[in-house]
Amino acid sequence: MRAGLAELPPTKVVFATDYPQAVRHVDEIVAYVKAVGGLGSGARKILDGANAEKLIPNLKERLTRVQLNAENGGSPVGRGTGRGNLDPR
Repeated sequence: MRAGLAELPPTKVVFATDYPQAVRHVDEIVAYVKAVGGLGSGARKILDGANAEKLIPNLKERLTRVQLNAENGGSPVGRGTGRGNLDPR
């Protein structure tokens, strides 16, 4: 992450991970995210989802819809399609 942030401006970076295969405990993930956040304000903005809407149109609306659905006892998966919680339909 540090090398990437040295080469690219934070406005051009989206944080994504498939979680390293060696992760055995949630504490390792928490420590990793904290370490990335410690790289500065640009890294913290990336962790908070800055720039993600450039890749996923209407992301905030989709996440709000998923949250409202979950709060009303619905499935966190978008409309029961099995496509995950960012289903655009």
